[in-house]
Amino acid sequence: MKELFFMILFFISVLNTYAQNLYDELIHPDDMENGVYFQAGPGSNNTLNWTYRYGTKLTVKSSPYRNFEIMTSSYPYGELKIRQYDPGNTSWSSWRTVLTEDENGNIGIGTSNPASKLHVTGNITNTGQLLTYNPNNTDASIALSWQNDIARIRIGGIGDGASNGFHFQGVGDKSLLRIMGNGNIGIGTTTPDSKLTVAGNIHSQEVKVTVNAGADFVFDKDYNLPKLEEVQKFIKENGHLPEVPSASEMQENGIHLSEMNIKLLQKIEELTLYTIEQEEKIEILENRLLSQEETINQLKDEFNKE
Repeated sequence: MKELFFMILFFISVLNTYAQNLYDELIHPDDMENGVYFQAGPGSNNTLNWTYRYGTKLTVKSSPYRNFEIMTSSYPYGELKIRQYDPGNTSWSSWRTVLTEDENGNIGIGTSNPASKLHVTGNITNTGQLLTYNPNNTDASIALSWQNDIARIRIGGIGDGASNGFHFQGVGDKSLLRIMGNGNIGIGTTTPDSKLTVAGNIHSQEVKVTVNAGADFVFDKDYNLPKLEEVQKFIKENGHLPEVPSASEMQENGIHLSEMNIKLLQKIEELTLYTIEQEEKIEILENRLLSQEETINQLKDEFNKE
């Protein structure tokens, strides 16, 4: 970074430089001629009152409202500072740190203690893309952290990027949500096997499941309704309804809501048909009973006449 700063200052100084002139840092701009001054710091023999005596300074002297200085300091670490002349108070402003580079190569903007390769204290406005890249073919990510790292959300890629997916992680890199390259989404799981896989409970006010077919085939004339005797025998032998998974199968494999709802509707419609059949049989028996009662009453009347 220091090399870049020095190069910039060098090319600017070539345009209009008074390199032979070294000014005291406390000098009033009115005592300087207009121009651009490239100055190397006085070092340990700081007779010019430089705040950063090991730095390199670029001074621009123009009108009172356009006077400013840029300083690069390499001691103790690399810093880029700036100050402006305040004509209202006829004095220079304090040096403000624009950018810092520490001994680890970390760069800080708005901070003198950068904790990473680029550490910005303040807001960032970006009108283009924000790209993260990891040359080690591992997850590249963006982390959002709160005070004292109490809470954190990390958004990053998955693996070497070949899967073309990304994930959200919380404190302790706990997986919160994962979107795979094939479009599968996992919540609470890192291995979603469908469009939405949730490892945990779901609370919803309404769920709509779209299916391709219902269970109305039960009411077709050619539907083979199982006899109740067959159903009874199956239940005694297996402990569950025909065509319905057992409790152990449900625990092991889970259930498909749409298929299970259709299957349960099928059983309800079969139960309705059984009820209708029984109602018809009951009606026949009631009519037969009434007919028998009438016959008995007639016989009684004839017997009493004799």
